Amino acid sequence: MALRDARYDSICSYKCLAICNERAPNNEDYCQKACKTYCENSKEEKELDTGVKKGSMVDKILEKSRKKKFDANRQDNAKTEKLDLWLGSQIALTNESDYANGIKETGRIREMLKR
Repeated sequence: MALRDARYDSICSYKCLAICNERAPNNEDYCQKACKTYCENSKEEKELDTGVKKGSMVDKILEKSRKKKFDANRQDNAKTEKLDLWLGSQIALTNESDYANGIKETGRIREMLKR
């Protein structure tokens, strides 16, 4: 699956602001300007915005559902990232002495190797 350029997304500004505010907190003005510039040529976003402003129920539902799906995916990704970090910390090499013979040496293995 190829990644699409966000500028071709019907909720480009919404996504851009969410990501920008996460990565550059407390920089509202910067994010507003950067996302406006980044998404200003999004034909898809302009079409959806026009439909919503004209009162199209289909476009309103589409916009709301796309934003909701985007937010849900971001929450899932955040949870997965936290779990990955925790799992990585549990299995990561912590002490060189734990892997003295190329395998993780628990107390039982150390006793066996001493014999």
